[in-house]
Amino acid sequence: MALSEHQHQGVLHHYDRMLPYLVQSFGGVPIVSGNCPVGLGSPVHWRPEGRHPLAHDLPVVNVPLSEGSAPYVELGWNSVLWMVHRYYSV
Repeated sequence: MALSEHQHQGVLHHYDRMLPYLVQSFGGVPIVSGNCPVGLGSPVHWRPEGRHPLAHDLPVVNVPLSEGSAPYVELGWNSVLWMVHRYYSV
């Protein structure tokens, strides 16, 4: 985590305001998260959630891949907040 507590709270506040619109427009699509390990403004480290352990109660979408498929987190309130808290996603 390279975000300060103030920056992390700013990200949470942003999603508190924007998630209703994102879910209304894109709810149910698979998402990936990204964080900035060196701090905001640095290159983003993308994290395809299907490749890592997921919280057992998050909704997932099976995404076809070149070899089989993988579960990706589905866009929703709990999913985004989980990624922000767990991985400091932005």
